[in-house]
Amino acid sequence: MSFELTLDNMKHSYLTIGFVSVNILVFIVVNLFLDDEILYLLAQNNLNISQGRELWSLITSFFVHANFIHLFNNILGLLIYGSMAEKFYSKLQFLIIYFFSGLVGSFFSFLLSPIYSSGLGASGVVYGLMGAVIILVPKENRTTFYFSLFYLTYSIIYSFLPGIGTWAHLFGFGFGFIFGFIVKKMRTRKLKQSRDYY
Repeated sequence: MSFELTLDNMKHSYLTIGFVSVNILVFIVVNLFLDDEILYLLAQNNLNISQGRELWSLITSFFVHANFIHLFNNILGLLIYGSMAEKFYSKLQFLIIYFFSGLVGSFFSFLLSPIYSSGLGASGVVYGLMGAVIILVPKENRTTFYFSLFYLTYSIIYSFLPGIGTWAHLFGFGFGFIFGFIVKKMRTRKLKQSRDYY
């Protein structure tokens, strides 16, 4: 299975377009029509979570963004890696990668970040999709693989800047990579069994 990163392929990545649209819509509604209290309610607040409150924010936090640049960076990542993930995985697998990368990233960000810190943004999801794509791309498209390695290296360096959700990035990527590894092994085993059968 091969994949070229083109505008036409992105246009046919319907789940990715759907999630991108949701992120944009939430950003518009929250930032233009609602007050900051709603943003704080949806963002991950570690102190509140530690007290058993606002547990939903472990999920809602990866649908809200602090500003336009924050949104743009994550939307770009979603378009690139989401469209590739839709090509390599089933719809159910894509949804698992999307939500669990974000959730795992949020959870470990809560566990390992200061208690008074907060977090928001889809970057944990983006890293999860990236990890899931990288594990399958090498034999399919070397250009995409090298681009992903470059993007990943840049992103890891960027992740350690002040105010960036480093743990969400690393653990989101880790979940996506491990999930992709499992899927790859299952496909290889299935292919081997089918060859042995014939």
